[in-house]
Amino acid sequence: DQFRQFENSLVRDSFPLDRQDSYGWTLLHWAAMCGNDAAYQYLIDRGADTQIRTKKRWFRFAAGATAMEIKKNSKKY
Repeated sequence: DQFRQFENSLVRDSFPLDRQDSYGWTLLHWAAMCGNDAAYQYLIDRGADTQIRTKKRWFRFAAGATAMEIKKNSKKY
């Protein structure tokens, strides 16, 4: 399934959990925005920093948002 592919690619590629893109979003922010509860919890369980804030506005999501704030304001896809 897609979650297992996600998990395997993180482990295989040793991807840093708290790496931010140009908007300041981490994997945790993206999992929160997409409503992927399994990936969101997996990242937290692995030590993802829940206090990282975004750097720039992205669509309806304001700059300075934590993943939890994004999760609260997102629709599940």
